[in-house]
Amino acid sequence: VNLEWEFEKSFFLFTTLEGGKELNTLNKMSARSIYSNPSQRMVNSYTPADWTLGFRTNYLTNFNVNLYTGIKTTTNALFDYRELFAFDGYISRDAISFRPVNAYAWKVGFDVNYKYKDRVKAQIKWAHNEWHHRNGKEKIRTSLPVNEWNLGLDVNATQHLSFDLDIYLANGREYLNIIKTNFNPDIDGFSAGKMKNIFNTSIGATYRFNDSVHLLIQANNIFAQHYNLYYGMPAQRFNFMAGVGICF
Repeated sequence: VNLEWEFEKSFFLFTTLEGGKELNTLNKMSARSIYSNPSQRMVNSYTPADWTLGFRTNYLTNFNVNLYTGIKTTTNALFDYRELFAFDGYISRDAISFRPVNAYAWKVGFDVNYKYKDRVKAQIKWAHNEWHHRNGKEKIRTSLPVNEWNLGLDVNATQHLSFDLDIYLANGREYLNIIKTNFNPDIDGFSAGKMKNIFNTSIGATYRFNDSVHLLIQANNIFAQHYNLYYGMPAQRFNFMAGVGICF
């Protein structure tokens, strides 16, 4: 359900209400984490309500501003944890498994977009999502960030040449690490803690020879920041790629 009310010229209030069943297939969870445990049987999730209330305006020339808040409640929401098995002398590789939790999250955020003709596009976006157990106030340990910031800039320098800059910051991530074994019971157990914040900066350039062919250059994590995607599973540091795109 989506409703929007223009209470004054260029000023809007909006609300959305969503919900339904979510199928957590192996393919979907593998897309969420390349380290997903392939032997785990996933349960499906159900969201009775995902409600958002917001305000937006395009009153200022070239600007579009959105502010929102809301709440989401989910039955069997899946949250990650790192798992290691050691049975009968065999040790598995670390894997990311998912535990179902009845949970809710208050959400709040904003995004500001700026566009100057077809030459410059800029965006700053902040999202806050903090998950808690539905039957209590305990915060859920997960690698999902509590706060995420996105800053983007696209500049068309000429008819053929464009540049882009993307900065991503995330904090509030935590981990849960579980070890299971049958040859040394003293090793069994779990550990938990906080994870390092994410700070990732990427820059790129595109040169368009015509409407069909373009050359792309992209440099990611240009400051070579070291952080983990999941506990003990590091993200790639500085990396560079180049390619050619062809549109038919």
